[in-house]
Amino acid sequence: MNALPLTDDMEEAQSTNEFLAFGLLKSPESFIGAANERLEHLVTILGTICMKKQSKPETLEKLAVFIANISNGAVGPQFQALC
Repeated sequence: MNALPLTDDMEEAQSTNEFLAFGLLKSPESFIGAANERLEHLVTILGTICMKKQSKPETLEKLAVFIANISNGAVGPQFQALC
């Protein structure tokens, strides 16, 4: 996650963002961290990849599901405050 978001190579960014979206749906704690230590960086990544249109529509749909899930979960207030 330290190298994200990718901004120079759109093709690579799209495939990386798809991998991120898949991973966030399957194992969000792997990306956020056990103590939510990477949540702020993740919010920055999500904001960038969604605003710069670096993702295909199906990737954005997966990210939307993740955002809905996390917003309604235990870290929801922290996530929403960061957004």
